[in-house]
Amino acid sequence: MTGVEAGDAGGIARILMMYGIAFSAGGIPLISLGDEVGQLNDSSYLNDPATAKESRWVGRPYRPDDLYAQRNDPNTTAGQIFAGMKRMIDARCNAPGLSGNAIDGFDTDNPHVLGYVRSGGGQEICVLANFSDDTQVIDADQFVGTAPRLTDLITGESYHVRTGVTLQSHQIVWLS
Repeated sequence: MTGVEAGDAGGIARILMMYGIAFSAGGIPLISLGDEVGQLNDSSYLNDPATAKESRWVGRPYRPDDLYAQRNDPNTTAGQIFAGMKRMIDARCNAPGLSGNAIDGFDTDNPHVLGYVRSGGGQEICVLANFSDDTQVIDADQFVGTAPRLTDLITGESYHVRTGVTLQSHQIVWLS
């Protein structure tokens, strides 16, 4: 297999969470060739004397034509990653709160969950990312002063934040 192992939902969620941070943290995010279809690192560079001493080549594999052929199939790992990244790119394009580079981190009172707020263009976005392999809860008191309902800009799911927010393993939300 040349990509994230089939059926590795945890791997898919971790990739999407990390790109969700890159897409929401400011600046212009970079997508490395093959990441959008779950391509793994390639250690074949060790077989070429011209590249063998440069470990940076592990992350510079050839274009994975087989994975790109699967990118529109939601039943494949490549398709799930590609669709997830497209959703985030679309959400970013439609979120004025992610413009500019200002970022305000805050203590989520949960050591497994990263939290920060981005604001701009009249929109405030609260980003929460669960780095744990387990479900995590962010208490309602973290949302004092916000609207009672916030919507995840990535999925469109609505959260009644007055009861707290539950994040699945490696889930990221952009709440506005």
